[in-house]
Amino acid sequence: MLIDEYEELFSCTSGDLGRTKLAQHRIETGNHSPIKQNPRRLPIAKTTEVKDLLRDMQERDVIEPSRFVKGFSSIARPLHRLTENKQKFLWTDECEEAFNSLKAALTSSPILVYPDPEKQFILDTDASHESVGAVLSQEINGQEHVIAYWSKCLSKPERNYCVTRKELLAIVKAVENFHTYLYGRKFCSERIMRP
Repeated sequence: MLIDEYEELFSCTSGDLGRTKLAQHRIETGNHSPIKQNPRRLPIAKTTEVKDLLRDMQERDVIEPSRFVKGFSSIARPLHRLTENKQKFLWTDECEEAFNSLKAALTSSPILVYPDPEKQFILDTDASHESVGAVLSQEINGQEHVIAYWSKCLSKPERNYCVTRKELLAIVKAVENFHTYLYGRKFCSERIMRP
C-alpha cells in the first residue's frame, strides 16, 4: 500500500510533530474585521495540567517563554498618545525611550510564580494621572512573590477624576481583572504608597 511505503511521512505521536515553512496559508476575511475575544483566566484547579502541557511544548520548541511587563501602560503611554484621535504623529525622544524599554522588557522573562489556592492573595493597586495598575501576589516561605501584573491607561474622562476616585478605580478594575483568583476568597488589598 502507498501508506506503508511512505509511513515515515506520517506522525505517530504528538511528540514527533515538527515545524515547516514549506506550506503557508492565508485566511481571507474580505471586508470583515477580525473577531476579538477577551482572554480567559485559567481556573486554579487546572494550573498543574496546563503547566505540564506548557513545559512539554516548550521542550519541543513549539513555544518559548515571554508572559508580563510591570507598569506596561505607563511605559507605553507615549506610544498610545500617537494613536489618539486628532493627534499628530510625532516620534519624540520619549517615544523612542518607551519603545526601547518595552523591547527590552518583552525580550526578557520576569520570574512569576503559579498561584497556590491554599494561600491568601495580596492585591496591591496604584493610580497615577494617566494610568492605574495592580500587582497580584502571595506570601510563600515568608517572602512575597508576584503572580501577575495588570495595568490600564485612563481614558480622557477618567484622567479628570480626583486622586481618591482614581485610587478607587484602580481597586475596582484590578478586582475585575483578577476575578478568577479572588472570587469567593478573602484577600488583602493594599494601595502602593510612593515615597
